[in-house]
Amino acid sequence: MAGFRHSVEDILIPNIEANFMKITKNDLLIEVTNLILNPAVKEEERQLLITYKNNIEKSQHIENNVMNLSNDLRQLAVKNLSSKEVMSIPVNEFYKKICSYNELQKNIARGLGSYGIIR
Repeated sequence: MAGFRHSVEDILIPNIEANFMKITKNDLLIEVTNLILNPAVKEEERQLLITYKNNIEKSQHIENNVMNLSNDLRQLAVKNLSSKEVMSIPVNEFYKKICSYNELQKNIARGLGSYGIIR
């Protein structure tokens, strides 16, 4: 089993690190600023993005801020279901990107933990 663990570590970890989507603070700020300025973005969405932009400029915890924005956008989408409103297309695309980023991190950790790689 020890040989299996080492072969899994040798195969999985370098590939995960090479394929892992890196989101930098600068990239996020540029994308969020573009969304804030986009006329297709709804006012409620814009307010969430402005709050997020202000938070990320002050903080070093990018992942936490991304997860918070993702949660806030999800809550707004659920709230808008009753009035049959949908998220604007640019914000929807951004939401998909940050949600998949968070899920990728969680699933990698779960997968590595199941192999006993994370000690």
